[in-house]
Amino acid sequence: MPARQISAPIKRAEVLAGIANIYGSLKRDVEATKLLDEALLSLKAGLNSKLDDRSEAYSVVFEIFSGFLKIKRVDQALQVAQMVRDGEINLPSPDFTDVVVRSNFNYGRLMPHIAAFYAEAGKFESALQLANSLEQGHREDALFRITEQYILIEQYAKALQTAQMINPFDADLIYNILAVAVKSGQIEWAKQATLTLDWAVQTAESMEEEADHTNVETVSSLTYRNRLLLMIAREYAESKQFTQALNVTAQIGVDEFGKVPKAEALRAIARQYAKAGQTKEAVKLLNQAVEIARSISPN
Repeated sequence: MPARQISAPIKRAEVLAGIANIYGSLKRDVEATKLLDEALLSLKAGLNSKLDDRSEAYSVVFEIFSGFLKIKRVDQALQVAQMVRDGEINLPSPDFTDVVVRSNFNYGRLMPHIAAFYAEAGKFESALQLANSLEQGHREDALFRITEQYILIEQYAKALQTAQMINPFDADLIYNILAVAVKSGQIEWAKQATLTLDWAVQTAESMEEEADHTNVETVSSLTYRNRLLLMIAREYAESKQFTQALNVTAQIGVDEFGKVPKAEALRAIARQYAKAGQTKEAVKLLNQAVEIARSISPN
């Protein structure tokens, strides 16, 4: 059955939007735009109809919205989002079809994708301005997407700066930024960033409303720090920069959670000393690693 003969308007809109997205992937933007416009009209009609499962409306809106973004029709994507925000498109809850979700919430769900679009186009100022205009949660989603784009273009300092705006503190994201920077050769910058960032304080601040979990999260964040220092020490050792490798290893925590990465760092440096024929230095570090290993708690 041709899409236009489907009697349920929301289902018809879904099919039309799907076809439009295929046209978009084929660079047939004119056909794609026409079908997305038609899908939007059909969706709006469906929200006032009893022929559809209205709980599917948000996914159809998103397909239309993302379809416009894929063909770089950002103005039309924004128009769809504004219709949602202004209540022109009243989307029901996905679980309760008779409940209309607050329009600003659904609007906020869409806007991080616009922020990502701006970032991908290199318009980071516009992306950040948009992100900071959103409500909590949606703001963090947008900042996360902007951070990812900074990483892709190897702007690690900007990525770190943006990631630190996210609340609560995302230790996993921070770790990924610094780890990628190390692997890409920006070792000095990654070392300074790792050592400068107060992981424990950052985490405690982000978890202050959940005091029961603060200690666990702080330990987790310090573990990230130790893992980064281990990675950096290995990179220095492999390039025969033994003094720098040892200095970084000395910064790894001496508590129970730092013993394993410290021992591994010493072992990695010892291996490179051995390859360089510096047996005495290698044995000295291996002995230190063994001593640390033996002190690790069985618990």
